Amino acid sequence: MSCTTPRVHTALAAAALCLAVPLGPLAVRTAHAEDPADKQDARALMQSGVALLKAKDYLGALAVFKDAFRRFPSSKILLNIGTTLRALDRAADAANAYQQYLDAPDSDPARRPEIEKLLVELDRKVVRVELTTDPANVEVRVDEGEWVAIGIGGAIRIPAGEHRITARKPGYVEAGQPVGGAAGTRTELSLTLAKVPAAAVGVATGPGPTVITRPGRTSAGPAGPRSRLGVMAAAHIDGKGRGAAAALGLVVDVVPRLQLGAGALVGASTGAFVSATGYVLTGSVRPLVAIGVPVFFSDGARAALRAGAGVEWIASPHLSVVLELAGERYFNAEMDIDQTQFVPAVGARGRL
Repeated sequence: MSCTTPRVHTALAAAALCLAVPLGPLAVRTAHAEDPADKQDARALMQSGVALLKAKDYLGALAVFKDAFRRFPSSKILLNIGTTLRALDRAADAANAYQQYLDAPDSDPARRPEIEKLLVELDRKVVRVELTTDPANVEVRVDEGEWVAIGIGGAIRIPAGEHRITARKPGYVEAGQPVGGAAGTRTELSLTLAKVPAAAVGVATGPGPTVITRPGRTSAGPAGPRSRLGVMAAAHIDGKGRGAAAALGLVVDVVPRLQLGAGALVGASTGAFVSATGYVLTGSVRPLVAIGVPVFFSDGARAALRAGAGVEWIASPHLSVVLELAGERYFNAEMDIDQTQFVPAVGARGRL
């Protein structure tokens, strides 16, 4: 029987077996020396956590197991944390707990094949991000989640969709980027933290790691993930300088790399459009390809096929700027209108 079997009722018994294993010498530890009282407290908390797990109080059990790990950070406790997170159907968090177990120097080599097999199953439900940071030995978090210490880098799992990974380290400015994907995919992310300028002398203290701030300013956490729904405004400019039309509408992220849009065209003639945009990357600067169907109403409906490429710069979770170089081919252009036109566009997109 194992701490990581998929069935919840088996997982409950497995957690009890994990508790029965004596807590050996630890390598997943804080810098201070081992405190026998902390070890005893952790053992008592583990017993309470297993009781809550058996009672199906998963949130209560998770809180107790995390408290035990803070007091005495044994890799064995990570197995109980992972088991509880799986019972809560939090696949990404469970995978991160199991990965932390595999990375721990005191993990049991005999358990590695079992945990690695389980991670393969969980990776089908999440996005695996291969993360590297400069400097190393930073803390990272996904969206507004808990800060987790990592070394040079490694695998971080996130739920499917678009999220934001942020890194921090005392003496450096926080750095973060949006990242995402579909379930079962992998992507890479590299974060570089700049050193805090010499003028930054304020230090904020309290629970958790120290955060350095600038004089007269408070530290602010990273922005959260972008809303899937947004508004857009763009100018479609005639390549020969004969005028422009405003495109006003709505956009929605179907998946992190695919966005659909629709709206109105306002110019010498009014019209409407639908569009689809695909993104090559998921960082803050995203190359894109786009297709669309603009329709103007001038002595009847005049439809065209639009195709192009460009780039979107995500300035914040609430604002991005888009530049697009595109051509349009009209199916039934009026006699004084070119059937094929170069029509670049520049605009912005806003989200809640």
